[in-house]
Amino acid sequence: METRPLGLFAPCNLSEEFQEEGIQVLYSGYVYESFATENICADFFEITEISLIDP
Repeated sequence: METRPLGLFAPCNLSEEFQEEGIQVLYSGYVYESFATENICADFFEITEISLIDP
């Protein structure tokens, strides 16, 4: 998005397989729009594809 840098994501549909600290993944998806009046600490992100990266 051109209007602001993306920082911390809060994935709304991350499967348990990928909920492990320190693993490396390749992912794509959509960032949900937020508004200036919202008090959020992360950008909500819907994952459309995800796969593990082999070390």
